[in-house]
Amino acid sequence: MEAVEDLEKIKNLMYEYGYAFDEDRIDDFVACFTEDCVGEYSPFTKSFNKRSEISEFARGVKGVHPLLTSTFHVTVSPVIEVDGTHATGRWNWMNPCTLERVPGQPVSAWQYGVYECKYRKEREGWKISHVKVTYLAAFELLKGWANQPMLIVGGVDSTSLPA
Repeated sequence: MEAVEDLEKIKNLMYEYGYAFDEDRIDDFVACFTEDCVGEYSPFTKSFNKRSEISEFARGVKGVHPLLTSTFHVTVSPVIEVDGTHATGRWNWMNPCTLERVPGQPVSAWQYGVYECKYRKEREGWKISHVKVTYLAAFELLKGWANQPMLIVGGVDSTSLPA
């Protein structure tokens, strides 16, 4: 029975990760991670090696231009394996969002990809110890994803990325 409870707690952790980010509750978002967490949000940003760096990244994405002015994380199809106090999980995600490349000029967009996570059970409960976020697409809603460069995510314009 504990294994089923652990699965549900890990699912709830990932849902809180999305809700907290979407609702601009960055402290609650950051609380989803272990102190020594690793975060990989590729290909748009560097890797992070501790909770404070994830906090800085999240506050930057939500606070300076180009920025995400609204997000709505949808996290689905989890495959979770629990082994004692450690677990792994893989999720599909999509995120209808609004971003501003220029202040006052919002763009409707979609992002989607895959989360690959490692979790650790701590005194406070399950936490994310490693998250790899792979963006499969990020595009303006009305233009679609076919033959379009990926939009700005994490403060980097994908058109400036090396081919």
